[in-house]
Amino acid sequence: MAESFVKSFNRDYGCRSRLDSANAVLQQLPAWFLDYNTVHPHTALKMRSLGEFRLAASPH
Repeated sequence: MAESFVKSFNRDYGCRSRLDSANAVLQQLPAWFLDYNTVHPHTALKMRSLGEFRLAASPH
């Protein structure tokens, strides 16, 4: 599961980002995680983001 996450994360964020230094990557991580958790569609969640999935699953 962790390997799949790393592969997806590298594919979706690493390929179009500044990777010239560890500091550059560390500065970008918060935005990547925010996008991954609130915007990025996940196939296991029927192409919904984690945020959309949580909202639909929470009792209203």
